[in-house]
Amino acid sequence: MPIAFLNRFEKQLISYRTSLPPETLPWISVIKDLLCEIFKTNYEQLGKLFCGFNDDTIPSALSNVLAQKKEEQKGKFDFEKTGQTEFLSFEKVVNLQRSESNKQMALILTGDFECSLPEKWGDNTKKIESFKKSSEFEQIIDHFFSPKNTIDNLLILQYVYDHKNFSQFMHIKHTLEHAHHRYYRRNEEEEEEKEKSSVGQKLVVLLVHMKQPICKDPFPLLFSRKWKLMYVDNLSSAESMQFKTLLTQTMSDVIQMTNPILACAMHFVELLLAYNFLHIKMEAMRDGGCPIYLKQLLLMNVERQ
Repeated sequence: MPIAFLNRFEKQLISYRTSLPPETLPWISVIKDLLCEIFKTNYEQLGKLFCGFNDDTIPSALSNVLAQKKEEQKGKFDFEKTGQTEFLSFEKVVNLQRSESNKQMALILTGDFECSLPEKWGDNTKKIESFKKSSEFEQIIDHFFSPKNTIDNLLILQYVYDHKNFSQFMHIKHTLEHAHHRYYRRNEEEEEEKEKSSVGQKLVVLLVHMKQPICKDPFPLLFSRKWKLMYVDNLSSAESMQFKTLLTQTMSDVIQMTNPILACAMHFVELLLAYNFLHIKMEAMRDGGCPIYLKQLLLMNVERQ
């Protein structure tokens, strides 16, 4: 896709730090220090432990957590349940996310090739590189989310991540978020129940292909309420894998990234960190301690070294 596709958006890029309330800005350094203490390393090395970790990872995670409803933040972290979490096949991810399509779109990371996506998804799939102009991309999105379009309920967008043109991803992301919000807001504002049911569920899947080796120029780890972040190692596989299986790998194996599936564990751990940042902050601000469940989760591999 030509660079011109995104020229008008490049100047709008801002840090997630600016989206945080001023009183929460000191929490960023607190969390940085905690992570460095847990892993016995410096901040610069966290990017080697967590693929895609960057300066906006913590601010975006905080912004996401603080926006959640309070009742959603009170649940106690279940370490045993986390170990049983499965990394699902592409088809299972899509099927599960359909029921939540009014709340979130699916952002699926993979190290697999574009051609590995089974042909059964062909009618619902478009490649970002096929759009020569921004207007072409926006027309497709507008048509998909049009209330008059009662046929299409699934759109899969294949995107090959280019670290040299991050503004491309941001333009795609924000265009989809705006269209998704507008479509479901229209649904919510309908006064008659009959009219409400007339707006069907539509799911967008943004399938991000990361070039090998995926930790050389990793996809930036950013969190958003509009997206369900998932990882699928093999697009053609129908098998799933439990998180505790991946935890048997040593930290040195993860850093070396000799197997693409190891990236799955890294992104999942990062996701867990994001949804527990508020707990970390509360513990740290109160007595300087670190939650036991976090140490259980993150020190499991470090202690083997």
